[in-house]
Amino acid sequence: MQQDTVLRRAHDALAAYLPNDRVIDVLEAGGGSFTHIRVPGRRRVTVLDISPEQLERNDYADEKILGDLENAGSLKGPYDLIVCFDVLEHLPNPERAFANMASALREGGMLVIGCPNLASTKGLVTKLTPHGFHVWYYKAIRGDAQAGEPGHAPFPTFLRRAMGFDHLKRAAKAAGLDIVFARSYVGPAVDELKQKRPLLHALYDLPAKLARIATIGRVDLRDTDFVLVLRRPQQGPIGRSANDGTRAAAPATV
Repeated sequence: MQQDTVLRRAHDALAAYLPNDRVIDVLEAGGGSFTHIRVPGRRRVTVLDISPEQLERNDYADEKILGDLENAGSLKGPYDLIVCFDVLEHLPNPERAFANMASALREGGMLVIGCPNLASTKGLVTKLTPHGFHVWYYKAIRGDAQAGEPGHAPFPTFLRRAMGFDHLKRAAKAAGLDIVFARSYVGPAVDELKQKRPLLHALYDLPAKLARIATIGRVDLRDTDFVLVLRRPQQGPIGRSANDGTRAAAPATV
């Protein structure tokens, strides 16, 4: 599955739950200069980022906060929607950031997380190579002359186990959040590599092919990224999760 399809399904999941009769309070957590998620209708967007350069280039935020997602005090909240895309892999303590975002959701609020998949060739290569290699890749393969400069990707990467796909699903359940949508997919960087450097792509794809052969298909390293859409349930009068009946539940997809 490709990124466009996955993001379209994530948007559909949000549309099934987010209110459309008032202004939506949105937090782009580590949002930087652009967003992967666009919310239709009336919205007020706050962008939180640790990079002043990224915030300076942002042209859609109603409010900008220079702060650290691992610091609970940086999140004002509560929010109807929090978007955290390609951020947790850059944090030394992603579990702390996740807890802060979960706490900042109001009842019925949604949290969208997009991350690299640790259990993929891309995740393993990124984890095992130094930051200098990542900068070289952006410059030599992607043609980004500003790669590695202040406020420009790639940013230093930790890729802690706490931001893994399965770990975040367990953390969501522990935090009392419903998993509305969950899907791993092949990110656009793979197609870009295949088009620009087919021989390098063949070398990149080799471990995934060998893993599939050796495990008779049980291990698949091809899906490079994933998206999670989570929701804090609304509470009824006696503290139980209440469905107001106005919207149909969007099924979780794994």
